[in-house]
Amino acid sequence: MKKPIRTLLSIACLLIGNFASAQQQNSFTIVSPNATWFSWPGEFKDITITLEPKGVNTEVGLYFSVSAEQTNYPQGFQMEAVMNFNLPAGAIVNDSWLWVDGTIIQAKILDVWTASAIYEGIVNRRQDPSILTKRSVNNDFTLRIFPVPVGTPRKVKLSYLLPGLWNSHSVESILPANLFTSSTRPIPNIEVRAFLNGPWRNPKLASHPDAVFAARSLGGVGTFQYTVIKGESLRTNGLTFSVDSPQKNGVFVAYAAPKNGEGAYEMVVLPKQLVSADVLKKPQHLMVLLQFNPDNSPFFNLTEVKNQLRIYLQRNLSPGDFFNIMVASSSPKPLQSTWIPVSSEAIANAIDKINIGSLNLPGLLAVGNEFVKSQNKGGTIFLLANTSTEGSQRASNELMNDLNKIWGAQKIPHFIYDIQTHNINYTFVNSFSYLGNQYLYQLLSQPTGGEYLRIDNCCPNAFGNTLNTLLTQATAVKAETDIHASLESGFCFNRFSSNNQELITNLKEPFVQVGKYRGIWPMVIDVVGSADGTIFQHEVKIDQASAYKIDSAVWDGWTGAYVQSLERKARTNVNIQEIIRASIGERVLSLYTAFLALEPSLGGEPCLTCQDRSQGPATSVDNTLLDSLASTKVFPNPFSDEVSIQVKFKAYIDLSEASAGIYDQLGRLVWQFTELPRGKVNEIQFSWNGQNSKSVHLPAGLYVFRLTGPQGQVGVKLMKR
Repeated sequence: MKKPIRTLLSIACLLIGNFASAQQQNSFTIVSPNATWFSWPGEFKDITITLEPKGVNTEVGLYFSVSAEQTNYPQGFQMEAVMNFNLPAGAIVNDSWLWVDGTIIQAKILDVWTASAIYEGIVNRRQDPSILTKRSVNNDFTLRIFPVPVGTPRKVKLSYLLPGLWNSHSVESILPANLFTSSTRPIPNIEVRAFLNGPWRNPKLASHPDAVFAARSLGGVGTFQYTVIKGESLRTNGLTFSVDSPQKNGVFVAYAAPKNGEGAYEMVVLPKQLVSADVLKKPQHLMVLLQFNPDNSPFFNLTEVKNQLRIYLQRNLSPGDFFNIMVASSSPKPLQSTWIPVSSEAIANAIDKINIGSLNLPGLLAVGNEFVKSQNKGGTIFLLANTSTEGSQRASNELMNDLNKIWGAQKIPHFIYDIQTHNINYTFVNSFSYLGNQYLYQLLSQPTGGEYLRIDNCCPNAFGNTLNTLLTQATAVKAETDIHASLESGFCFNRFSSNNQELITNLKEPFVQVGKYRGIWPMVIDVVGSADGTIFQHEVKIDQASAYKIDSAVWDGWTGAYVQSLERKARTNVNIQEIIRASIGERVLSLYTAFLALEPSLGGEPCLTCQDRSQGPATSVDNTLLDSLASTKVFPNPFSDEVSIQVKFKAYIDLSEASAGIYDQLGRLVWQFTELPRGKVNEIQFSWNGQNSKSVHLPAGLYVFRLTGPQGQVGVKLMKR
């Protein structure tokens, strides 16, 4: 960037505190620094998400470009991009990059006051800035980028560690769909790249069961597995990544090389895997009741509901448990007349048989409760519904009277997920306003020992998260469990657990802990507790060779947990200074620090060791075969006004399903060749005048020609003077 004013800085992940609603938490706007009271919708370009499981966390890299094309300012006018977004609890932001003239600038981490002063001095806004770090501990973030010239996207990268959701089969990571769905503009297709090392296997997108990962290798990037999804699918499906669980016999331990005699460790314990079968005397019995009206939940359809229900039933129920399913209809009937033994296949087959029924919620509840009662095995009701026609005081009380007759002395617990987002009625009872069927659902859940939650109207992509939360509660194996880690010749200290407590009350809940240690391995993990009046005790020894040695991500994870624990304490000067020290020392973001990326003329340093894992365009074909079958000739190269690319094949190739285009250094398509010959050819020639699709002359620099077909792709570099 040539002009001094175009000294782009980016404060990555400055946190803005509490918002009145989730809609404020997640937004992406374009503003003029001199007129911030008016905004335009921001637009994303070229999204690539990289994922690398590392211990209890997955390291996430978000590569994307932001665009100010939707403003009414002229081409080249310098705007500011403002993104407000939220990350899941426990996520630890540990890096930010900014591209300046094609060069990666890795952000510096500074105290927030210094970073804010520098940023505002460049942007030169004549008002109080809103770029403050966390004013709460809710993981709300603000990313500001200046300038974003109208017509020229700017590329950035955000990196963070995301805690995994562990079970005996998989480790799942719920990715930041809300960051991209905050844009009102269409979301481009997204390439998801998984870099798997050590024990990590079998990548999947639980939110997109049809997405298939394929292996690929790119120079400068390495070997990875990838898939491409439709960006707009994030608005309904969210984005959940999973790999096979690497735990062995219910335990996973990772560690990092010691610093000054202190090591860092990460530990996952699945208590249910360690407890003998005689302790778990009571299998689960879950009756799933479904009432779905597509008009009341237009953000998603029945297929999506069924898919999410299948995923989370398979996660929360185990072999030895039992279930049944019933859909609302004029005469509702359970899928089978007795409980169905749990297996992945049985759950999938049952879900496949679900069809939309009527809106007969009272009949559904009555028959479902009668079934559970008649089986004499105990059980729990899980209701997934989106109607609000039964929420009046009179209708609710009448229905409760009928259910009380069925229950007798023993109430059946009800866990209820209200997924209605449209056509919602309001009911007033005793001067209180109830939303939809809220009055009825509270009567059903609270006295029975269940739970009631409703979908967040602003964020329907959180559908699966809440569904999993409720199903986890509905299928809990109650126990009092204490878990303690130490070294056989040494000790562990400065521990932080994911649930902020040492006592586990649900044997199915994973226990995740990070900590430090001194001494000599093996690590000794003691699990003791009581379930259904039976005392249990289990000891596991893990030698260092059986644990997984991981890079600095373990130290980042421990530091992030340490900083977050300090952030929850009183804001004394001593506490704040310790947070800043730890945050800057390990490069993890805190309430009182900020990532700041400066143009080199202002002190920013190009990162020569940063590996851009987003290189190369998103594609779904192998990139080697076609190169081996073809040769290319480019003339002139370098070129000024026009370049010709000649491709000769060693055999006749069918190009009827092929595509060809020119890409810039960021992997963005700048020119598409629209007319390719149909049928088989052994030679083809392309000409390009150095312009984009809008007939605008592109700047001098490096470009790449790519011809992609079912057989693979051909690529060649072009230099424009």
